[in-house]
Amino acid sequence: IQAPFRYYDGLLHSNPLATKCVTSGLMYMGGDLLAQYAETYNHNLTVEKTKDKSESDDCHKVTKIDMKRSVIFFVYGTFIAGPAYHYWFNY
Repeated sequence: IQAPFRYYDGLLHSNPLATKCVTSGLMYMGGDLLAQYAETYNHNLTVEKTKDKSESDDCHKVTKIDMKRSVIFFVYGTFIAGPAYHYWFNY
């Protein structure tokens, strides 16, 4: 189980900027995907609490992932935030 961490640690030492940039991009994209799921989940939870028994399930949303939005977050995290954090924290 320690092998992936050792590999990542090796990447941080051999190529710190690129590793941090890609990590930042993946974290930004992962956060956005989680936010998209949470938006749908919260909407459906609110619909469940407020709907009458006679209403149909037409108000429920199906989780649809906006990949363009997620890719934009990945690009931002990789090319803007990652380098900025690397140089800002100097770590």
